[in-house]
Amino acid sequence: MRFNLQYSFQKIGKILYCAPSTACTALKRLLRSDGELIDRRRFNGRNNRRLKIVPRVSRHLLDQKVLQMWGFMGLQQRCLQLEKDLDVSIKPQTLREFYIKHNIKNRVVGFRYQQAQNRSELPLRTFSLHLARLIQEKKPLVYFDESSFHMWMRSTRTWTYPDCAVKWAYPKFRGSGITVFGAISTSFEKPVFMQAPATNRASVVKFLGLLRREFRDPDEKVFVVLDNHTAHHTKEVTELARNLNFEFMFLPPYSPELNSIEALWGIVKRKVKKTLIDFKLVTLTQSHFETIL
Repeated sequence: MRFNLQYSFQKIGKILYCAPSTACTALKRLLRSDGELIDRRRFNGRNNRRLKIVPRVSRHLLDQKVLQMWGFMGLQQRCLQLEKDLDVSIKPQTLREFYIKHNIKNRVVGFRYQQAQNRSELPLRTFSLHLARLIQEKKPLVYFDESSFHMWMRSTRTWTYPDCAVKWAYPKFRGSGITVFGAISTSFEKPVFMQAPATNRASVVKFLGLLRREFRDPDEKVFVVLDNHTAHHTKEVTELARNLNFEFMFLPPYSPELNSIEALWGIVKRKVKKTLIDFKLVTLTQSHFETIL
């Protein structure tokens, strides 16, 4: 490829205060990289050269619409998406430094249910006192709950401007969810878990049988703290709990903080979300998700 230059390399060198050979080498590098300026100095000839974040890439990364669309992605997935969109390869650490330099913060996204603001304090106080009495008397107490996991679980943090909130929409197809039954107690050596396709009567019956086997004395009365899911109130589940000598303690509405297993679910879900964020694919399949879980 040839160019008709108006100035010689010697004159260009005088204008830029550099040697003519330097100007010639820079032009050759520009032609070999199809117009992309590649910084080879900081890589010392290694093959894993990365592109400078040139203005067009910078504008793309700082676009609020792009930050909104990428709200569910981690740094690794953003780098993969950038390579797919603009054919530009950068490392997650470089993107992190770029965001910090341009005042893009990793903000926390939180929510709460509106119904919880109008809950009555009397049932909450009564349940708390009953629970404290059982703990003080060292009665067998089990905290039981189910939690759902799906492939679109993401962290509540995302990269955006400090004054711009990000809201991203779930896709139409989110894959099949996986329900995990769990229970913790001071009577157990470790938590008890069971996977199920959904929270239904059959799954609850199966898990209650699994819980009863954790206690040596079958006649010992066990208090079970659980929420008000419909499956917990079915006739078959109620009769089985009576036969297994379980006494259900249903939580007041919108008071999950009284169920200690919620703290464990928080830890488990943070680990799952981190695994999903760090996964080296932008688009996950159901098989990928089940492997991770």
